[in-house]
Amino acid sequence: MRIIFVCTGNTCRSSMAEALAKRWVETNVPTPADIEITSAGLAAYPGLPASPHATDVMHSAGLDLANHRARQFSRDIAEHNDFVIAMTEGHKHTLQKLHPEMAFKIFTIGELAGRPGFDVADPFGQPVETYEKCARELQELIDEALHKIFKQTGHLNKE
Repeated sequence: MRIIFVCTGNTCRSSMAEALAKRWVETNVPTPADIEITSAGLAAYPGLPASPHATDVMHSAGLDLANHRARQFSRDIAEHNDFVIAMTEGHKHTLQKLHPEMAFKIFTIGELAGRPGFDVADPFGQPVETYEKCARELQELIDEALHKIFKQTGHLNKE
């Protein structure tokens, strides 16, 4: 199974979501070998590192974004993934407009977590406390969304 998180620039939200989701999979999925978690941005400058605040916040959580490099979302990436998880309704609508034939696998993280209409606000350019709040929101949403996805796809034991 392949999951990609998508935001605007792939230096804050989606890069943090990728790191948090990888840890979630390692902790919660009995056989994670066939699972790939990545991220990209709709308006990314390929090769940019994660923002310093995102890197710091993830470091405080025991995760490393030092080697993260932004990449641009593309049709090939969309085709390669089973779930395309957007940070906002705006991202979702843009993705569906660009790739209408793949709309069935494009969701917001909020809707997958049972919070339709919930957008993860962009912390770019904000103080580190805003990044910390964003990371907490992402962790909660990822816990809920990935549990739902992996339970439905049989990667978790039925409760």
